[in-house]
Amino acid sequence: MNRHIVAAMLAVVCTACVPPTIKTSAVAPVGDGTYLVVSKPSYNTNWNDIRFQTLQVARDYCAGQDQKMLAINTRTHGTTRVGDQDLELRFRCAP
Repeated sequence: MNRHIVAAMLAVVCTACVPPTIKTSAVAPVGDGTYLVVSKPSYNTNWNDIRFQTLQVARDYCAGQDQKMLAINTRTHGTTRVGDQDLELRFRCAP
């Protein structure tokens, strides 16, 4: 087999073995008791996983204040198949 074909096949296999990652920002206050969390995943990441992790960061933040998280708005930008995507969650902490 041609060594270029073997190298290309190996690159595809190695890419498939790399687990998707999600980078989530710190919770940032945006005013009027509202907070923002932004998650930026690697390519080929499931939107449900992105959403779950983002919500969990917000829940943990509010739980640290003995409160519950109340989601206000969720926005997505981009697509997980192409890259350069993110999910924004605006939320409040309520008793």
